[in-house]
Amino acid sequence: MLVRVARFGAAARRGTVAVLRGDMGAAVVEIDDAREIGERIGEPDALGVWCDQRWQVARFTGDVSTPTELAAILREQGDPHWVVYEALLAVDLGDAVRA
Repeated sequence: MLVRVARFGAAARRGTVAVLRGDMGAAVVEIDDAREIGERIGEPDALGVWCDQRWQVARFTGDVSTPTELAAILREQGDPHWVVYEALLAVDLGDAVRA
């Protein structure tokens, strides 16, 4: 089990490093792999980490639809973090009232 947890952490971190390098294609592959590993091993934060990382990719690429989709996923799961996504998307769009 420890090896699987380490694989989850390593894949998530590789995704983060790829984002920081600006290699969004590699980032998405690593981020999605980390989620799959996390779900397989029952990592309780697999979805939350995936959403946070995919949100970062969306922000860096100017994708305004993905944060809305991610917020909906979190809302459906009962994770209150969705409010943060909605507010930051509004900030990114310059919508002070919505933020």
